[in-house]
Parts: sequence; structure tokens; C-alpha cells
Amino acid sequence: MRSTQFQPSASDLAVETSDHERLAVHAASMMSANADAARNAAEAQEDEDFSALEFEAWTHSPDEWTPPTNKEWAELANPHLVCVRLAWTIMFKTKSELIQSASELIEEPSDSEGSMLIDIIDRLGYTSDYLKALLQIVEGAQLRVMCAGMNVPHGHQSSIKSE
Repeated sequence: MRSTQFQPSASDLAVETSDHERLAVHAASMMSANADAARNAAEAQEDEDFSALEFEAWTHSPDEWTPPTNKEWAELANPHLVCVRLAWTIMFKTKSELIQSASELIEEPSDSEGSMLIDIIDRLGYTSDYLKALLQIVEGAQLRVMCAGMNVPHGHQSSIKSE
């Protein structure tokens, strides 16, 4: 049986605890290989092999990454939801339209030391990394629940009754 551990150590998360983006990206990078292994096991193995997959529960640590609070989610709308909206808009542009926009944006200075074009590319990349990190956490949880569900005996009756 293969054992997977999806949790980065506390020392691996030595960044500001209020910086949810960096922590989520880092957490995903730490567990990406294990999540990929579990995903591959789910896709390639027989049900019995996948249900035999072992994993360790995460343990809490003082400096661990935690999902953003409701207030912090609202604050993450800018930049991440803004970038998702921008990406959606970009997908409806032709190559020639994007070349025209890029030629204008490359000349426009940004708040950083580069051009607006480079700033937009960097922001889209950062949002991509952040969303991939969140996806890794959600997929890891999904695989664990699938594995657990495959260990429930066939015909098992739930003690929860629908009303």
C-alpha cells in the first residue's frame, strides 16, 4: 500500500500568515506530487487498489495555511477575480486584437518597474498559480473522500434518514 501525506510542514510555510496567496501556492507545491500520485492511483488502479490507499490526516500547526476568512475572500476578489474576468475577456479577442493591445500596453508604464503588458502577464500567472493551489487542496480532499467511500461495505445503510 502506498501512503500519501498531503500536508507541508510548518517550517515549509515560513511566510507571513496573512499572505494566503503565497501560502496556498506553497502548500500546493508541497503536496502536488502526492496529489498527482493519488490521482493516478484513482485513474489507473482497480477499485480495490485505490480503496487500499493510505493517507495521514493533516495536523494543525501554529503557522499553517488556512483558507481565507469571508472578509479575506472579499479582499482576494482584487486581484484574483479581476484577473479571471480579464482572462475571460482575453479569450474572446483575436490574435490581431491582442497584438494591438500588447503594442499599446508594452509602452505604458505600470506601478511596478515594468510595462503594463508585463504586469498583466505576471498578474495572470500569479492568479493561475493561486487557483491551481486551491484546486490541489480540493482535489486532495475529493480523493480522500472517494477512497473512504470505497471502503464503505456494499449495501451499507446510512443511519441518516431523509425526511
